[in-house]
Amino acid sequence: MFKIAIRLGTSGGIGVPPGTLVLTNGALNGELHDKYVQCIMGKKILRTSVFDAEVYHQLYNVAHQLQLPVQIGKTLSANDFYEEQTRMDGAFCEYTEEEKFAFLNHLHKLGVRNMEMEALGFAALFNRANIKAAVICVALLDRLKSDQVLLGHNDLNEFEMRIFKVISTYIKQQLKLY
Repeated sequence: MFKIAIRLGTSGGIGVPPGTLVLTNGALNGELHDKYVQCIMGKKILRTSVFDAEVYHQLYNVAHQLQLPVQIGKTLSANDFYEEQTRMDGAFCEYTEEEKFAFLNHLHKLGVRNMEMEALGFAALFNRANIKAAVICVALLDRLKSDQVLLGHNDLNEFEMRIFKVISTYIKQQLKLY
């Protein structure tokens, strides 16, 4: 049997329409480095976070077969929901809207297609365990257009189900159930 860990989740898209599935091919921390930072006994440890190319390409092919909108790209894996993700609607905000959009556009030019808070740590954990890691998230909004999720209940449910359609089809294919 194969050993693969796949994180399923929601995220904010960067230059992708709501409902787009984003498969992570690399993740960046808040300093835009590709290492997970872990502090152990007061010492900063940098952990490698690699996403398995074979797995994310297989997931991409499944999404494509199911005719779902999908992109492969980097993920910004922030430490918080507000400031590190350049939201303007948190309790504190020490940057301008122009600075926010400059940063988001810079991320897009780096190949970042979504942001969330788990991908980097997830991959680091499973890399240490010698287990293939992959992350698939659905973008609930395009952060180049809004900080708020403006989807109705039905769209939100349909978009979230896209992930499960891809994963269930992928598992069936891997187990050769069809």
